[in-house]
Amino acid sequence: MTEPVLRVIGLSGQADLAAVARGSGITTDAAHEIVSDAEAAGLVASGPRGFRLTAEGRARVADALRVEREGLDHATMLDLYERFGRIDRKFKELVTEYQLSDAPTRFSWAIAGMSDVHPAVQELVAGATELVPRLAPYRGRFESAMEHLARGDEKYLVSVTLDSYHTIWFQLHEELIELAGSTRTDE
Repeated sequence: MTEPVLRVIGLSGQADLAAVARGSGITTDAAHEIVSDAEAAGLVASGPRGFRLTAEGRARVADALRVEREGLDHATMLDLYERFGRIDRKFKELVTEYQLSDAPTRFSWAIAGMSDVHPAVQELVAGATELVPRLAPYRGRFESAMEHLARGDEKYLVSVTLDSYHTIWFQLHEELIELAGSTRTDE
């Protein structure tokens, strides 16, 4: 279970225990135990905003991702990544329009757009989880962000300071890029 926890920390850059638990789909107590062991092993370091990977931790995550990628059906993974790309374009258009608009109704039409995007995202995550079970927490994270949005909490669309839809989307994108054998630079 150490590698999935390290992966969550790596995707976040820095993560507190609540974020580690949420991203890993484990309890905060379990996250604390794993992170403490990882810190003792020199894989993570603590700082004022949470935990971050050390060079040894980044190497361990890279090795685990390589092994995971080698065990995947490459054609199925590429198909999943292409499906992601179609949804990604829609989501990015919606977010860009939302961010550039000053219309008083921008949040209501963004939510209307999300009602089309969200089911496709959940279907995509279900498919990704079949291939890579450790991705299962994304489903609940997206659902939680969508519930906040449905209650009118605009921050849960694009804020970088919480587990917003955009933040979760960015992390899932990074996961799929690497599982497809690509890099952000290649994109």
